[in-house]
Amino acid sequence: MMPDAKGYFLRSGRPQMLLDAGYDVFLFDYGGFGESEPGRFDWPNDIVSAGHLALQLNPLQPVVLFGLSLGAGFGVCALDTPGHPFNVAILESPFAHPHDYLRSRPLERWAVRLLSPLFRRRIRNATPICRAPTVKGLEGVMFIYCEGDSISPP
Repeated sequence: MMPDAKGYFLRSGRPQMLLDAGYDVFLFDYGGFGESEPGRFDWPNDIVSAGHLALQLNPLQPVVLFGLSLGAGFGVCALDTPGHPFNVAILESPFAHPHDYLRSRPLERWAVRLLSPLFRRRIRNATPICRAPTVKGLEGVMFIYCEGDSISPP
């Protein structure tokens, strides 16, 4: 939804900070965005799949999910998926509901509200506030929010 999201994450210094601390960093595109192949727009399962690939690439390391904004919101949903590979999650500014994330995009927000009755299950699967209560299998989770965040306020 934001063409420069991966670039923002790279410019933020977070990946370098993690590398400097001795972590491996695995950055991926959601299906249909950036350089990835078109997908089904099942972003929570994209995150789970990426986590399984990271585990295959280095099975001796714990897999930590570090999500920012859209990635953090759908990261919450991924952590509700049985068999997810994550040990720990760091979720920075996750949205609670897709309507919150789309607050600054009135056309998209209107479309989601209009189509919600037709895609009730799919919308619920993409709603972190609905999936958070059933998250399992983590050693720890950290939520990071900023009081001045206009998209994902605390």
